[in-house]
Amino acid sequence: MDIDGNNKNHLTSFPFNAYTWNLAWSPDSKKLMLSSRHPSGWDSDTSRIWVINNDGSNLKLLTNNSFNYWTNYFDDFQPEWSPDSSMIAFTSSVSGDFDIWVVKDDGSGLRPITNDYANDFKPVWNPDSQRIAFLSDRGE
Repeated sequence: MDIDGNNKNHLTSFPFNAYTWNLAWSPDSKKLMLSSRHPSGWDSDTSRIWVINNDGSNLKLLTNNSFNYWTNYFDDFQPEWSPDSSMIAFTSSVSGDFDIWVVKDDGSGLRPITNDYANDFKPVWNPDSQRIAFLSDRGE
């Protein structure tokens, strides 16, 4: 939608009971990213990260981590684009606590960058896309 409220464009169609948040433009304005939680059978409390082209084409699931039987849920949320638009950092609870993960904008290269007993949240990239800061309860 334009800043004056004109030219509204509906981009996605998730189920009526989906919960979607964390919408963000890529720095190059070519894509949008979002987190969505919606019913999908046995893992209905899952939140995953998606990207879509700015014209509404090519909706792609970026994260599809396995359900965590220790915590009985998992979430991938708080996504943050790298300034060069090539990667996304996000918070995930797939390991049983909250850790920081990264994935390329095409869905490849999914990996954790923290893996400990502390809860790590809200990653933010530095301007050159080479470092990530995050919040943590690790007490160090």
